[in-house]
Parts: sequence; C-alpha cells; structure tokens
Amino acid sequence: MLLLSLEIRELKRYFTTFPDDALWIRAYILLMVCADVVCMYGGCGAAYTYLVVGWGDLSSLQFMTVNYDIYEASMSVGMILLHFFLIRRFFVLSHNRFVSFLLCLPAATACIAGLVLTYMSGVKFKKTSDRPHLLTPVTIFSLSSFVADTIIAAAMMYQLHRVQSPFDRTDGLVRRLMRNTILSGATTGVFAFVAFLLFHFNPLSNIVLIFSFNISRVGTLTVLYNLNDRRQARDQLEATEVTPVNELYHHDEAQTKNITSIHLPGVSGSQDVFGSKSYTV
Repeated sequence: MLLLSLEIRELKRYFTTFPDDALWIRAYILLMVCADVVCMYGGCGAAYTYLVVGWGDLSSLQFMTVNYDIYEASMSVGMILLHFFLIRRFFVLSHNRFVSFLLCLPAATACIAGLVLTYMSGVKFKKTSDRPHLLTPVTIFSLSSFVADTIIAAAMMYQLHRVQSPFDRTDGLVRRLMRNTILSGATTGVFAFVAFLLFHFNPLSNIVLIFSFNISRVGTLTVLYNLNDRRQARDQLEATEVTPVNELYHHDEAQTKNITSIHLPGVSGSQDVFGSKSYTV
C-alpha cells in the first residue's frame, strides 16, 4: 500500500508538472499505474481471504483463491508495459531496430510465462500444496524479467557512454540519465531475482510474496521518478547556451551522424528518450 500511495503521489506530480507531454505517453503511464492497482487488489484480496474470511478455518488455506490469478495476470501485464517503455527509450536514443527487437524477446518471454503461470495456478494446480508444480513458469518469469531489466539497462548505459561532450553541464546530464537507467534496471531486476531464489528454495513459503507482490509497483515508481526528475534537468538548461551539434562527438566516429542531439526533456525541440520535448546543447 505504501508503494502504491507513492505511485499515486508521483503520478499526480507528473500530470501537474508535465501537462504538455504526448497524450499517448500520459495514457501509457496511467495504464501502468492501473495495472499496479489491479495487482494490489489481487494481493490484498488474497490476504483478506486468508486472514479475515478464512480466519480459524485451516481448510481455506489449502487453496489459492482467484485473487492470486488477478495478481499474477496484472503483474505480467505491468511488467511488459514497463519493459516496453524502457525499450522505447533505448530505441529513441539509438535508432537500432535489431537490438531493440532482441531486447523485446526476454520481456515478451516473461509476460507469456506470467500468463501461463496464471492459467496453471487458476485451473490445473489450485491447491497450495501444488505450488512446486509451478516452479517452471515462475523460474522462466523471474529469470526472464531479470535478464530483460539487466540487458535493457546495459544497452542504455552503453549507448549513453558513447556520447561525450566538452561541456560539464552536458556531461552532468548524461550522467543523470545513466544513473536513472541503473535505477530503473536494478530495482525490478533485484526483486525478480530474489523472488526466484525464495520460491526455488521453498515453494510453499509465503515470504516470496513480499517481493513478487511489489515487482511491478517498484518498476512503475522508478519510471515515474525518472519522468519527474526532468524538472531539475530543465532548470539547468535554462542557464545553458545553445551550441552547435557538431560540438558533440562520438567514441565511434563512423557513427557520429547517428547522434543529432543530447535528449533533454522539458524543453522545446525534438523527441527525447521519454517521449516529450528535447533540446540540443
């Protein structure tokens, strides 16, 4: 509940601070938050069923309720929305269709595994004692999510590392993007990997739910934080003079033509890695 309340606060801040962002970006972010709300409903519904409705009835603990299915399906949708948003950031920055397609593979695999898990737990293995049978889809979902988070962050880091500028302000803004990239990839990746380890060693334990219930919410929260962090970048740009694009240079001179600007949100210009306005320094 705490993470969801933080999401709602950051969402309100985002809509208030950046009303000029593209409509589809705002709708996409709202859809991510809605998926997290549904996921929270499933998690809280499961807890309510066990702790309130089934209080004192041991037989009620033997079955996984439909709330688990709601949680698993919404978590799968929330994760693929998160991954595709991050992949789009990479594509806007690099314009590399092949690598972007490769990044989509583990993200799509994680989503499919999550939906298969929803089917298996809701139709074939409804009993709590059947959880060991769910080890395969849980493993695929968790590891695919971890791999997707890791390689997306690594691809973004590599692309940003190739951009250099003789100006301290520009370097500072690139470092901020790199920091936000690490934040986005590390948080959900760590949660997914820890959830995999806990479920692998003890499938019947509910400790794993502490991490799995919050994977998509943590990811959406980091995206909202990154979007709202643009205000500070925009304030820095107001004191920065416009300089020719050819002042920027590239580690790989053969691909210099691919770099047309440092994408900085919140200032009039071309599209940035978040889908709003950018600025050339």
